[in-house]
Amino acid sequence: MSYSPPPTRTGITINQYQVDRATHHNDRLGVAPLADVVRGNFCEMPFPANTFDAAYAIEATCHGKATGGRGG
Repeated sequence: MSYSPPPTRTGITINQYQVDRATHHNDRLGVAPLADVVRGNFCEMPFPANTFDAAYAIEATCHGKATGGRGG
């Protein structure tokens, strides 16, 4: 049987306060090795192409360029 490491998650938010709070709670709950949070604009993400296998958005996509929001 082969070993597969547990999946990791990366969150992105433009708000530094949310990054700090998420990092605090990830540490407190012991999930920091599995969950990273970065500050950035989801319309111009600071990651190389093909970094992620999937994406999920909550309360953000309505602010993107394609929807007429302020993103970008």
